[in-house]
Amino acid sequence: MNKYLICEHGELLKNFPRLIQEANSKTVVISRQKSVLSKSRYVDECVSIDEELNEDFAQQLTTNKELISQLDGWIIWGNDELMRKVATSNLSLGEKLRILPAKKKIGLQLLGSKVGLVKVSKRIKLNIPKSFVAKNNLELKKLSLNFKTPFIVKAD
Repeated sequence: MNKYLICEHGELLKNFPRLIQEANSKTVVISRQKSVLSKSRYVDECVSIDEELNEDFAQQLTTNKELISQLDGWIIWGNDELMRKVATSNLSLGEKLRILPAKKKIGLQLLGSKVGLVKVSKRIKLNIPKSFVAKNNLELKKLSLNFKTPFIVKAD
Protein backbone atom coordinates (compact mmCIF):
# COMPACT_ATOMS: atom_id res chain seq x y z
CA MET A 1 0.00 0.00 0.00
CA ASN A 2 1.26 3.46 -0.87
CA LYS A 3 1.32 6.18 1.77
CA TYR A 4 1.43 9.73 0.46
CA LEU A 5 2.47 12.50 2.82
CA ILE A 6 1.59 15.84 1.24
CA CYS A 7 2.96 18.99 2.86
CA GLU A 8 4.75 22.09 1.72
CA HIS A 9 7.78 22.01 4.02
CA GLY A 10 7.29 19.25 6.58
CA GLU A 11 9.22 20.52 9.61
CA LEU A 12 6.43 19.48 11.97
CA LEU A 13 6.18 16.05 10.33
CA LYS A 14 9.86 15.15 10.08
CA ASN A 15 9.52 12.03 12.27
CA PHE A 16 6.23 10.88 10.75
CA PRO A 17 7.68 8.71 7.92
CA ARG A 18 9.43 6.55 10.54
CA LEU A 19 6.14 6.03 12.37
CA ILE A 20 4.20 4.89 9.30
CA GLN A 21 6.91 2.70 7.79
CA GLU A 22 5.76 -0.87 7.15
CA ALA A 23 6.99 -3.82 5.15
CA ASN A 24 5.37 -4.04 1.71
CA SER A 25 4.39 -0.37 1.67
CA LYS A 26 5.91 2.64 -0.01
CA THR A 27 6.10 6.10 1.59
CA VAL A 28 5.99 8.94 -0.92
CA VAL A 29 6.47 12.55 0.13
CA ILE A 30 5.09 15.35 -2.02
CA SER A 31 6.62 18.63 -0.87
CA ARG A 32 8.89 21.52 -1.77
CA GLN A 33 12.35 20.62 -3.02
CA LYS A 34 14.12 21.61 0.18
CA SER A 35 11.69 19.91 2.55
CA VAL A 36 13.24 18.22 5.59
CA LEU A 37 11.23 15.13 4.66
CA SER A 38 13.19 14.71 1.43
CA LYS A 39 16.21 13.74 3.52
CA SER A 40 14.46 11.09 5.61
CA ARG A 41 15.77 7.55 5.24
CA TYR A 42 12.21 6.32 5.84
CA VAL A 43 10.91 7.95 2.65
CA ASP A 44 10.96 5.75 -0.44
CA GLU A 45 10.27 8.48 -2.97
CA CYS A 46 10.12 12.28 -3.03
CA VAL A 47 8.06 14.22 -5.51
CA SER A 48 9.21 17.83 -5.46
CA ILE A 49 7.03 20.81 -6.19
CA ASP A 50 9.21 23.52 -7.75
CA GLU A 51 10.11 26.35 -5.38
CA GLU A 52 11.42 28.51 -8.19
CA LEU A 53 7.96 29.04 -9.64
CA ASN A 54 6.08 31.89 -8.06
CA GLU A 55 3.01 29.72 -7.65
CA ASP A 56 1.30 28.56 -4.52
CA PHE A 57 2.17 24.99 -3.49
CA ALA A 58 -1.49 23.89 -3.57
CA GLN A 59 -1.93 25.48 -7.01
CA GLN A 60 1.04 23.57 -8.40
CA LEU A 61 -0.19 20.36 -6.80
CA THR A 62 -3.77 20.58 -8.08
CA THR A 63 -2.75 21.45 -11.63
CA ASN A 64 -0.51 18.39 -11.84
CA LYS A 65 -3.24 16.01 -13.10
CA GLU A 66 -0.83 13.10 -13.59
CA LEU A 67 0.36 13.31 -9.97
CA ILE A 68 -3.19 13.66 -8.62
CA SER A 69 -4.33 10.62 -10.61
CA GLN A 70 -1.60 8.49 -9.01
CA LEU A 71 -2.67 9.17 -5.42
CA ASP A 72 -4.01 5.99 -3.86
CA GLY A 73 -3.74 4.26 -0.51
CA TRP A 74 -3.18 6.48 2.50
CA ILE A 75 -3.20 10.19 1.71
CA ILE A 76 -1.92 12.19 4.66
CA TRP A 77 -2.28 15.95 4.48
CA GLY A 78 0.29 18.10 6.28
CA ASN A 79 -2.11 20.79 7.44
CA ASP A 80 -5.66 22.13 7.33
CA GLU A 81 -4.82 25.09 5.13
CA LEU A 82 -3.48 22.87 2.36
CA MET A 83 -6.61 20.69 2.48
CA ARG A 84 -8.80 23.80 2.33
CA LYS A 85 -6.95 25.08 -0.73
CA VAL A 86 -7.32 21.73 -2.49
CA ALA A 87 -11.01 21.56 -1.51
CA THR A 88 -11.60 24.97 -3.12
CA SER A 89 -9.38 24.34 -6.15
CA ASN A 90 -10.41 23.67 -9.75
CA LEU A 91 -10.06 19.90 -9.33
CA SER A 92 -13.21 17.99 -10.22
CA LEU A 93 -15.57 17.11 -7.39
CA GLY A 94 -14.83 13.43 -7.97
CA GLU A 95 -11.08 13.93 -7.57
CA LYS A 96 -11.55 16.06 -4.45
CA LEU A 97 -13.73 13.41 -2.83
CA ARG A 98 -11.24 10.72 -3.83
CA ILE A 99 -8.15 12.37 -2.33
CA LEU A 100 -9.54 14.42 0.57
CA PRO A 101 -11.06 13.08 3.80
CA ALA A 102 -14.64 13.90 2.79
CA LYS A 103 -17.29 11.54 1.47
CA LYS A 104 -19.74 14.16 0.21
CA LYS A 105 -19.59 17.65 -1.27
CA ILE A 106 -20.83 19.21 1.97
CA GLY A 107 -17.88 17.63 3.78
CA LEU A 108 -15.43 19.62 1.68
CA GLN A 109 -16.67 22.78 3.42
CA LEU A 110 -15.41 21.43 6.73
CA LEU A 111 -11.84 20.83 5.66
CA GLY A 112 -9.43 23.28 7.16
CA SER A 113 -12.15 25.66 8.21
CA LYS A 114 -13.62 26.16 11.65
CA VAL A 115 -15.92 28.70 10.01
CA GLY A 116 -17.07 26.05 7.54
CA LEU A 117 -17.66 23.58 10.36
CA VAL A 118 -19.86 26.09 12.19
CA LYS A 119 -21.85 26.99 9.04
CA VAL A 120 -22.46 23.40 7.99
CA SER A 121 -23.32 22.32 11.54
CA LYS A 122 -25.93 25.06 11.82
CA ARG A 123 -27.33 24.30 8.35
CA ILE A 124 -27.87 20.62 9.14
CA LYS A 125 -29.14 21.53 12.63
CA LEU A 126 -26.33 19.77 14.45
CA ASN A 127 -26.13 20.98 18.02
CA ILE A 128 -22.84 22.68 18.64
CA PRO A 129 -21.72 25.15 21.28
CA LYS A 130 -22.51 28.77 20.51
CA SER A 131 -19.83 29.88 18.09
CA PHE A 132 -18.52 33.21 16.90
CA VAL A 133 -16.13 33.94 14.08
CA ALA A 134 -14.24 37.22 14.23
CA LYS A 135 -12.50 38.55 11.15
CA ASN A 136 -10.21 40.94 13.06
CA ASN A 137 -9.22 42.07 16.57
CA LEU A 138 -11.81 44.84 16.76
CA GLU A 139 -14.60 42.44 15.86
CA LEU A 140 -13.28 39.94 18.41
CA LYS A 141 -13.33 42.59 21.11
CA LYS A 142 -16.98 43.41 20.33
CA LEU A 143 -17.97 39.75 20.25
CA SER A 144 -16.17 39.02 23.51
CA LEU A 145 -18.60 41.27 25.35
CA ASN A 146 -21.22 38.56 24.76
CA PHE A 147 -19.13 35.66 26.06
CA LYS A 148 -20.55 33.92 29.08
CA THR A 149 -18.29 31.70 31.13
CA PRO A 150 -17.08 29.11 30.68
CA PHE A 151 -15.98 29.56 27.07
CA ILE A 152 -13.26 28.37 24.71
CA VAL A 153 -11.37 30.55 22.28
CA LYS A 154 -9.83 28.93 19.18
CA ALA A 155 -7.48 31.21 17.30
CA ASP A 156 -5.86 30.56 13.92
